[in-house]
Amino acid sequence: MTLQIHKLTQYLRGWGHYYLIANAYQLTVELDHWIRRRIRMCYWRQWRKPRTKVRSLMKLGVSERLAIACGITSKGPCRSSKTKGINIALGNDYLVITRFSVIKRYLDQYTLREVNRPLRTRTMGGVGAGG
Repeated sequence: MTLQIHKLTQYLRGWGHYYLIANAYQLTVELDHWIRRRIRMCYWRQWRKPRTKVRSLMKLGVSERLAIACGITSKGPCRSSKTKGINIALGNDYLVITRFSVIKRYLDQYTLREVNRPLRTRTMGGVGAGG
């Protein structure tokens, strides 16, 4: 899974620069949310059996009752990735620990620099000057 996350991070950095040029920040927020949910789905599919799901959730800090409720559910991986137990276990903090760089955070570093950069205008003295 670490190799997959590494390759995904490289790929997303390239797209991050593309969206930075296009000034499509809201798209990156939505894309970031969707990708994190897909990573949670991959972990959920990797655990396969209900017993493994419950044990893994409990190792990641979910209460026993919530882990059992999430582990024995008949929901599919997509719907399960939105549940409270999985979001606690595989939250944004856990994804950062596994070196998954979030696109939104990555772009925030660059957009703050770009916004604070002084703009050059063609007119001397601002708007309406030179008359």
